Amino acid sequence: CTSLQYVRLSTSIESLEKALFAFCEQLQSIHIPFQITRIESQCFKKCCSLTHINLPEKIFTIGYES
Repeated sequence: CTSLQYVRLSTSIESLEKALFAFCEQLQSIHIPFQITRIESQCFKKCCSLTHINLPEKIFTIGYES
């Protein structure tokens, strides 16, 4: 993805899969709903513009390079 800048995820999602946003270099902000409990490995790898991330309190797993 080359132009994605902002993400607001659905509340029906329970986890963020491996490398879901990897190499989204323009991604600046993401809102993660409270239902998310897992962020798999490399989910945000090389997201060098990411400056704001809203993490819920109930995340049990954050994979490597995320």
